[in-house]
Amino acid sequence: MDDKLKKGNEISPTLKKAIKTAKLSVIVFSENYASSSWCLDELDKKKQIVVPIFYGVDPSDIRKQKGSYTITSKRFEGRKRKDLDKWRKALNKAASLSGWDSLSIRPESKFIEEIVKDVKKKLKVLEEEEAAIMATASVIASTTYVGASAC
Repeated sequence: MDDKLKKGNEISPTLKKAIKTAKLSVIVFSENYASSSWCLDELDKKKQIVVPIFYGVDPSDIRKQKGSYTITSKRFEGRKRKDLDKWRKALNKAASLSGWDSLSIRPESKFIEEIVKDVKKKLKVLEEEEAAIMATASVIASTTYVGASAC
C-alpha cells in the first residue's frame, strides 16, 4: 500500500506499476466496487491469478450484473459502449471464479484467516514455480556455455 497516498489524490505511478506487475491480485467486490470506473478498468487488465472476495455482495448479482453491479451508459455517462461491454465481461469472468464469500463464513475473523491462508498457499506455489524456472534457465545457460566452449 502507498502510505503516502492521501484520500482523493491520484494513485502514484509506482503503485500503478506494482499493481500491473503483481503475480496475484486480491479483488474485494463490495457494494460500491462497480461504481468506480478505475476499479473496473483495472479488473479488465488482470492477467495474473485472481482471488475474488465477495464482501457483503452475492457473487450471482455480480455475474448477472444486478443491483449496484448494473453497468449502464446512463450510470457511466460519456464512456464508450466498448468500455461498458469490456467491464461486463470482466465482472462476469471474475465473479465466475471460485472465491471467498463473506456471507457464508462467520465470524469475520475466520473469514479473513481463511483468505490469508489461501493467498499464502498460492504465493508459495508461485514462488516454487519461479524457482523451478530459474533453475531450468540456469541449466540451459550452463549447457549452452559448455557446448560453446567445447567447439
